[in-house]
Amino acid sequence: MLPSGNDFFDALPEWVSRRLRPQLHLIETEAGALLGDSRSAEDIHFPINCVIAFVAKPVCAEQTFLRFIGSRSAIGVSSFLRTRDVRYEARVVGRGYSFVLPATSLFELMGKTEGVTSARCDVMSTLAEIAMVNGACSASHSVTQRLARLLLEAEDSFGVGMPITLTQLGLGKLIGVRRESVAALLNDWTAERLIETSRGKLLIRDRETIASLSCSCYDAAKMVDAHSLDRWQCIPWDERFNRPKDYAA
Repeated sequence: MLPSGNDFFDALPEWVSRRLRPQLHLIETEAGALLGDSRSAEDIHFPINCVIAFVAKPVCAEQTFLRFIGSRSAIGVSSFLRTRDVRYEARVVGRGYSFVLPATSLFELMGKTEGVTSARCDVMSTLAEIAMVNGACSASHSVTQRLARLLLEAEDSFGVGMPITLTQLGLGKLIGVRRESVAALLNDWTAERLIETSRGKLLIRDRETIASLSCSCYDAAKMVDAHSLDRWQCIPWDERFNRPKDYAA
């Protein structure tokens, strides 16, 4: 039986997933672990139940949070991102498991040039779109709206109804505000029974109300994620490798 539980791996053509199966290995990730940056070894992660915070680190600016990566996506920082002035970093914020695959194994089946170029262009297009959404959100919306959106996106990755293992300081860093501002809002929402908090954890109790406090950028970001999966499914694969004798059934 093929590994499953990650939308991007499950969306691969059957012959591709069968070809890659022997080279996948399952790892357990711990909160705080760095899975990769743009100067590290080339691996692609297909998260199963861990959650990763993906950030950009421009040379002359503060780090910028881009998105959470969970079971609905995949990440290969050094494999897909080749930029001189911006570093990218993927850090685990929710412990769990992830399948790991050497990037060279995937790229080989993409036909070396056309498929790899297409995949890298798709990744950069997705990042450009999410960066525009986030930039507009930061410039136009209140801290209340941005924090509510962040909690919704976090719960989407951690699992609806599951605890979000992010501290007040961590949440503040992701949206670029002081911990005190986050604490004040969380205290208000706790009093209103919208959320429950404990040390290093947060649970959304009234998602509908939190959603009403958010902004339209939440839906815009979800559309970017959907387009990302659509692009992934359109990657050209090298059919010369689609030969039953090359891999076990």
